Amino acid sequence: MFYRATREHRRTEIYLLENEIDLMGFLDSIYGNIEEYFCYEKLIPQKFASPEVLLLKLSDFKRYLNDNQKFLDCNYKGEDTSYIVVRIQEIKDELIQMIDYVREVYDYENTVIPYVELRHNLIVLQNNKKDSITQMYT
Repeated sequence: MFYRATREHRRTEIYLLENEIDLMGFLDSIYGNIEEYFCYEKLIPQKFASPEVLLLKLSDFKRYLNDNQKFLDCNYKGEDTSYIVVRIQEIKDELIQMIDYVREVYDYENTVIPYVELRHNLIVLQNNKKDSITQMYT
């Protein structure tokens, strides 16, 4: 809703801010990235072949968000800061928190990925059942 309203009223709102074209492009790009890469029921394997590929894309997206912070910074005017700048900042911060959380969940150096552990346990269980059945008939 915020995105659509900002696009519809861009000439009387966002285009009155500093670096207006870049700021609008930043907002468009945020929503474009979300739609193109992250609007799927199952990101793995529907959009990304593995968690590593997903994490790489998320890292690139986080870097992009941080690199474009300058378009928000130049528009801060204390209490007179436009609600558009405040809302884009909130969206950016929430996305970075989400990316950091995903990285924490899929931290390969310190934890076993839950589905990898589940897959291993299912294989072990299947092999144990085969051994039990083989022993019953020999």
